[in-house]
Amino acid sequence: MRLGDSLQVFGLGRGYLESPLGPGLLQGALDGSLRFEAGQPRLQTGLRDQPDPTGRFPLTGSGQEATLPLRSDEPFALRYDQEAFSLGYYADKLGVFGLDGLPQGTALRLETRGRSPLGTGSASAPGGELALQGFVGYLPAGSRSERIVPDGTRFYRLSGPAEPGSEQVVLWVGSSQSRLERLKDYVLDADTGLLTLSRPLWPSDPDFQPVLLEVTYAPQGGHRALGYGAGARWKLGDFSIGLGAAYLPAQGWHYGAEAAYQLPGFGVKVSYSRGSAERYGLEVSGKQGPLESSANLFYEGKLQGQAQVAYNLSEADQLSLEHQTGSNNRTGLLYTRRLSPSFSVGGGLGYTWEEAAWASLGRLGFKSGPLSTELTHAQPFSLSQSASTRLRSSYAFDANLTAEADLVQTWGLGFSGVVGLKQQLAGANLSLAYQLPGAAGEGNRARFGLEAPLPLSENWSLNASAGYERSLTSGADQSAFGLALRYQAQGFTATLGAETAWSAGQPKVVLRAGASGQLDEQQTLSLDANYQIVPTAEGRFTLAYALRGREASVLTYHRLSTVGELVLEGALAASYHPSPSLQLRPSAAYRLKLDDPAGHTYQLGLGGNYYFTDWLGLGAAAYYQFQPGTQTSATAFSLEASFRVVEGLWLNAGYTFGGFSGLTPDTAPGFYLRLDFLGGSR
Repeated sequence: MRLGDSLQVFGLGRGYLESPLGPGLLQGALDGSLRFEAGQPRLQTGLRDQPDPTGRFPLTGSGQEATLPLRSDEPFALRYDQEAFSLGYYADKLGVFGLDGLPQGTALRLETRGRSPLGTGSASAPGGELALQGFVGYLPAGSRSERIVPDGTRFYRLSGPAEPGSEQVVLWVGSSQSRLERLKDYVLDADTGLLTLSRPLWPSDPDFQPVLLEVTYAPQGGHRALGYGAGARWKLGDFSIGLGAAYLPAQGWHYGAEAAYQLPGFGVKVSYSRGSAERYGLEVSGKQGPLESSANLFYEGKLQGQAQVAYNLSEADQLSLEHQTGSNNRTGLLYTRRLSPSFSVGGGLGYTWEEAAWASLGRLGFKSGPLSTELTHAQPFSLSQSASTRLRSSYAFDANLTAEADLVQTWGLGFSGVVGLKQQLAGANLSLAYQLPGAAGEGNRARFGLEAPLPLSENWSLNASAGYERSLTSGADQSAFGLALRYQAQGFTATLGAETAWSAGQPKVVLRAGASGQLDEQQTLSLDANYQIVPTAEGRFTLAYALRGREASVLTYHRLSTVGELVLEGALAASYHPSPSLQLRPSAAYRLKLDDPAGHTYQLGLGGNYYFTDWLGLGAAAYYQFQPGTQTSATAFSLEASFRVVEGLWLNAGYTFGGFSGLTPDTAPGFYLRLDFLGGSR
């Protein structure tokens, strides 16, 4: 609340608790502040940051990335785990049995561990094992989708900031798609929209299929609405079945079901989901007796993926179900007989999904020494469809050089395909490919690719990547080149790299660097930089350092951001313990608007606490903020008392005199309460 113009109420709470509770473990996190702006309350949380080098104070001095045990869009998070169930309110990927691909969000979650309906905990018991899973929470109600055509680098930018964790990144290769995993395949700086991939991405694959990224996310600061979901999974022996439903404000209803059968060395899973579109999935892997299988298929408007399931009728006879993805997706059922160790013949029935056409299939295979060849002919039953013959062949000149060809003759339309060479040379992978001209005018393109990891010493290595593609019809070309130097030693890793791309007369140059690890037992360093020089200068550079000593500790970070506004900011928080009863806390912060020098802001602070007993202490702090360009300044003083409520839990009550809205939340005016969870130690 706010009374008049002089008295304001400000609340600040920070802490983490982890404690046994009954048969389980209770985790709690608190990091939030309450202040009033123009008479209106503003609640802020410090728990929403994901493990990311772009966060404030990326280092804690532990020699590892700062990882919050619990995250939340609210100022608090709780989780309770025991053998029978898990219950909590925190931010993570939303989970419902039978549904994959749900986004992240802050929600109340419940998951029961598998228990037999008859009271036992074994899936092999009569009645099997039943588990439940559900969530409810206020989730982003808006959604935006963008498509990015890669250019051979790993640096891209969304059109606007995103809600942390709301993004879903899908990689399209031709008509096939795969979902990328955060912090493994990419990192997204939600505040700026900068998307950094784990590896450079070329706009086409080795078979000249187009490649693009599709990013769906919730715009930052958008409206939130209630979302919820629930699901169940029943397991009996090696068989399990799950089903669930979820309502997401930005996407509507999602339904899903899955069934799986898992044996040692063999597994099969079928799934169905319905959201914006219906999707059917099939995953099979392993070998069980005469059955050999490898399949990852899904149907969403059309069949995608790769599959081959084969059953060996005898040593020479095989029945197989296969799916091949290319310009056309075809599923075939074939019977194959091996006439000799090198030669095989087969025939069967095929279905082409794009044309909804059935065809008879014939196949000849030959494999001898370095040569492997497969010739497949498809003869449609309909006279309106064109027959096609496909030749796939490879020849190994030696252990390092291989020639490959994938050629298709569509009778009555024309000849198309790709031929190429692949070579391994001292650890480097080189490829040269040519796409034959097609009847519709496509093709007639050449492409060169290089991936060369070069170990320089025990600790140093260099990785080079390059690509060049040119249309021999139009003369249009594009190229990309990258170098990355890496140093790795025990407890410390550093990288330095540069990438450049050229397409349609437009250059792109990106620099990146990173370092993380311990300099010694007390010092930790982290550096992260991703910067695009041309066509526009934008990026972020962050340097963080932590010192954790017996009597002194230091946390500091400095960040330069040129995305949108050119800003250099940083902070330092230190503590000094000359004795167990005395603590000094010097601090400093700055924010420099490099395009507006009058807006440069600096802040200095000094605080201290003296603990009279093991349950009582007094503290004081002073903060001074000034802007030289506007010749303005502000000062704040605070006094506080610290009381130990129970072991590991301290209550701090204080008042800030003459406070202001500063670079840190500690300068807000008025009364404040701070609750510190110290986890049993200070």
